[in-house]
Amino acid sequence: MSKESFLLKIPANSELFQKLLFEYSDFSLVRKEDQGFVYSAELEPLTTLVSDLDSREYLIETLNEDDWRDKWTEELEPIEISSLNLKIVPHADEKELTPRYSGNLIGLFPGRSFGIGHHETTKIILELFGRHQKVLKGANVLDFGCGSGILGIIASRLGASTVLSIDVDDEALRVTNINTLLNQIRNLESSKSMNGKFNVLLINTLTTVMEEEFPKIKKYLAPSTKVFASGFLENQTDSLCKLLSLTEVESINRGEWAGLFASRELQPAAHLLMQARKKKSTRLP
Repeated sequence: MSKESFLLKIPANSELFQKLLFEYSDFSLVRKEDQGFVYSAELEPLTTLVSDLDSREYLIETLNEDDWRDKWTEELEPIEISSLNLKIVPHADEKELTPRYSGNLIGLFPGRSFGIGHHETTKIILELFGRHQKVLKGANVLDFGCGSGILGIIASRLGASTVLSIDVDDEALRVTNINTLLNQIRNLESSKSMNGKFNVLLINTLTTVMEEEFPKIKKYLAPSTKVFASGFLENQTDSLCKLLSLTEVESINRGEWAGLFASRELQPAAHLLMQARKKKSTRLP
């Protein structure tokens, strides 16, 4: 028997939908033109969201979860990434998991609503990949907040040595594993926990999540790390660079969203100690 789920429909430019976009949320969100869709496995969270709204401002539908996933996948259009010479196509049939995508073709099963790269923040990072793809060759990559696995999979196709895709959501890890198999990626591991050292960080998530999680992430980064980041607003770029100790190389804005390619250079502790000793020895009496 198929599981029952719920869908809230509200205008995409409404205050509620914009708030959900910019704040960390347990809901799955889909924006299509002027319509905003908010998905929930339970009804109560949705009714709580709209408790202050007029009933004419929203619609809540009961839906079959399998039908929702099928409909969502059918509505997705392929994406051409000219700067990377890649094409991303939706893979609708979860039951057909034979490895089949290779070369310049990326097949992605979007899961509940992770998408296949249509969101502006994903497009920003992919555009930055195209401009700075040399840093991915031979790199050890940490993809934090992997969603469908799209960024880690493309990083692997562009020559990354290893990719660790991290997410706290079991569904995200399941979908990432499906897409890793579909695209015949053999150097990508997905997990809820981090291990190893990484010289490239991919992070496409909200600023509030970065603030909370980065203290845990930074101890797994090499002294010299390149960072592809998005999921924040244009006026948050400077504060984000300060928060993550980044030197901006290039930034891109798309609508309200921003992203950047940056460098994070930290001197090894031994080198800092030598500098301190040298400074001390040259002091005048």
